[in-house]
Amino acid sequence: MRAGLKYITRLNQQRGMSTEHTTYIETDDQLGAHIVWNDATIVHQSVTHRGTRLEFVERPRWGISCFMNGVIQSCEHDENIYHQALVDPVIYKRNDGDDYIVGIFGGGEGATAREVLKYAHVNAVDMFEWDNDVIQVFKKHFPKMADGAWDDERLNIVLADAFSIIHTLHTHVYETIIIDMFEPTDKSVPEWITFFRAVKRTLRTHGTLSVYAGMYNHFGKGHEQRILRQVLEDSGFINIRLCRVYIPSFLGEACFMYAERPPQNQTVDNT
Repeated sequence: MRAGLKYITRLNQQRGMSTEHTTYIETDDQLGAHIVWNDATIVHQSVTHRGTRLEFVERPRWGISCFMNGVIQSCEHDENIYHQALVDPVIYKRNDGDDYIVGIFGGGEGATAREVLKYAHVNAVDMFEWDNDVIQVFKKHFPKMADGAWDDERLNIVLADAFSIIHTLHTHVYETIIIDMFEPTDKSVPEWITFFRAVKRTLRTHGTLSVYAGMYNHFGKGHEQRILRQVLEDSGFINIRLCRVYIPSFLGEACFMYAERPPQNQTVDNT
């Protein structure tokens, strides 16, 4: 979930559902620039019971884009780039016959589950999402994003807060965990370390982890990504690596961090 860049959206008409073309303006605080989208159409707008403001904007050549609290989350034109980068590098083939179970934290639009469920050897997916209204909006108005994932019998949706439910899950359950939420900040580091240590306990030995790591800020020289790497190191993960992928609709490079759980008896040294 994008939270690294703050966008302020303004419309030249009153708020509400519309089929009329309008001007949609994004203000990128990081770049200090305004991006003006002409001939845009607001196809859906609502506020969830969690207080999340959802806007779905159709723009020429880009298709429908989803904004949450004024920040673009996905775009019909290029969302596959984002979700494939989030999922594909951490799904691998087991040879021991055990079930391959995946945990997803976030991903309310269903696209992350869609990419995971493309793999026939994945036996089950637990998707933890705290805002059910987001899921229901995508199910009702934009089912194309999930491309059938909502109806896949392997998908189990759990409505819960990630930071709470992670401490109730059994150990050594998942082969892969994918986290598509907001990235850590300097102030939230202790909370995230506690969270990722719990995540590590739910992974099997050599289990893989993928985390959305925010947008790369060239002015800050990747400060947010350095924070996340340190959090993962302090949480005991190994083989931590960063991937930067240009997402046109995000106007920059989205970052993803991959890691593994070490063997139980291995002493972790990430120096």
